[in-house]
Parts: sequence; C-alpha cells; structure tokens
Amino acid sequence: MLCVFFFFFVCVWVHENVRNNASISSFGSGFR
Repeated sequence: MLCVFFFFFVCVWVHENVRNNASISSFGSGFR
C-alpha cells in the first residue's frame, strides 16, 4: 500500500516539475 502512495507522489511531483520546467533541469540530470 505504501508503494502505491509513493508511486502516486512521484507522478504528481514529476508532473509539477514538468509544468514548472525549472526544478526538472537541476534534478532531472541527476535523476536520469
């Protein structure tokens, strides 16, 4: 159950970063 919540949180976090397009450039390079 916790994994599902964590997966949902990551999806929302990525979606917000894609919209902002500011944090994804700094964290996205390390994430990939």
